[in-house]
Amino acid sequence: MIRDRSNRLARYLATAAFVLAAPPCNGQIADPGAGFTKTNAQIAMRDGTRLNTDIYVPKAATAALPIIFLRTPYGIDGAAGRFASSLKELADEGYIFAFQDIRGRFRSEGSFVMQRPPRSDHKNSKAVDESTD
Repeated sequence: MIRDRSNRLARYLATAAFVLAAPPCNGQIADPGAGFTKTNAQIAMRDGTRLNTDIYVPKAATAALPIIFLRTPYGIDGAAGRFASSLKELADEGYIFAFQDIRGRFRSEGSFVMQRPPRSDHKNSKAVDESTD
């Protein structure tokens, strides 16, 4: 019985030492977009439809920078999380990023059409297709 108590106490002390040695965690991971200035804009297309866009510019920018533009039907909330994974190398290089919801999805105006065909009437300035937005 005494041996069980001492084993249990040793386990508790080892667990406590591990927990106390771990870095503090409040359930959040460091903000991957912290090195960027974020701007949200509703960008008007030629037909007046506004598309929701988040633009991330590196805070250390001192000259003109290249831009990576990503448009998606899946929503741009949390896109900055990709700076720590699939876009890490580009983010480290100092690119500007623009993430945009396509027509009719999430906070973009208009109607969503999956695989919208290219516009056939090039004389109509209000004709809509994804490639010319």
